[in-house]
Amino acid sequence: MKKYSKIIIGIIIFIVLCVIIFVGFIKFNYISKEEVEEAVIKDMGVDRSEIIFDSIDLETDKNYYEVDVFYQKEEFEFKVDAKNGKVIYTDYKYSEGANQTENNEVENTISSEDAKTIAVTNVNLNISDVQFKKEKQDYDDGRLVYEIEFIYENYEYDYEISQTGEIISFDKDLLYK
Repeated sequence: MKKYSKIIIGIIIFIVLCVIIFVGFIKFNYISKEEVEEAVIKDMGVDRSEIIFDSIDLETDKNYYEVDVFYQKEEFEFKVDAKNGKVIYTDYKYSEGANQTENNEVENTISSEDAKTIAVTNVNLNISDVQFKKEKQDYDDGRLVYEIEFIYENYEYDYEISQTGEIISFDKDLLYK
């Protein structure tokens, strides 16, 4: 029985040490939740008393905190870099046709129709000649992009276009291999 007791105690000590090491890793490599709250408050430019923090979750595989807040009866999402506290995504500031840059300058953005036109004309086609499979606005690495997919003849075209109209990626695949 003593032998099993020593094994069990050894396992418990090992688990406790693993937890201590993990907590130390998180504490020394990532900012605190209080710092995350301050980053969100600063980014929103509102008083702390006007915001309700619903959740602050650390996504260790992506190195950011995912934060949900309520402000003026609406829910907003933030993604805050877990190492430097910079807001890398929020749906709070975005509005149709404009985006706030780091310097709080407003830059023009394109519409979904503009993104489709950019993709189609990039391969010298007419918009009426293609069949669209997908047109979706999404966030990639903290920036707003349009994902556009269409078919022309036996090919499928996939585009990722930035909100400023820059083609980020392009792929053309034969449909029937």
